[in-house]
Amino acid sequence: LSVDVTLWTTKHVRAWVARCLEMPKAAPYFRRCDGMELLMLPIRESARKAVRQKTRKPGEKASYIEEKYNITSMMQRKKLLLEIQALLAIRRNQRQRSAEGFEVENWKKIDILDWLYHDVKLPQYADAFANAPLDGWFLLALTPQLLLLVPALL
Repeated sequence: LSVDVTLWTTKHVRAWVARCLEMPKAAPYFRRCDGMELLMLPIRESARKAVRQKTRKPGEKASYIEEKYNITSMMQRKKLLLEIQALLAIRRNQRQRSAEGFEVENWKKIDILDWLYHDVKLPQYADAFANAPLDGWFLLALTPQLLLLVPALL
């Protein structure tokens, strides 16, 4: 497997879930999940829980991972999230050290969202950016005036 999780294909993700997480029964449910989507799971999970705590209807699943990937065991969901967070921590460390290839202009959407959550501590903006086509160049081009327009841009 490539060290850069964002380059993983759906096949790589399924292999990682089956072998590294020892969850072979869950692996087939990840057939549409590539490395970028995998890294987005903690953000999607926390966003879903925040929304569903307020508006949950009877029979509706509170967990994004349970609904999308059919992982009904809370322990397995927690294991998955902890392992993904470890992958994100490695990426964050490389980004914070400005390792080669991790200059801001090379950032991917997950780097921007992770930066908002962990480095500048502004998670309330991550949801606005989560479904937008973002990259490092977009972040570098942002001005205070553009930031006011972000909801309309996204």
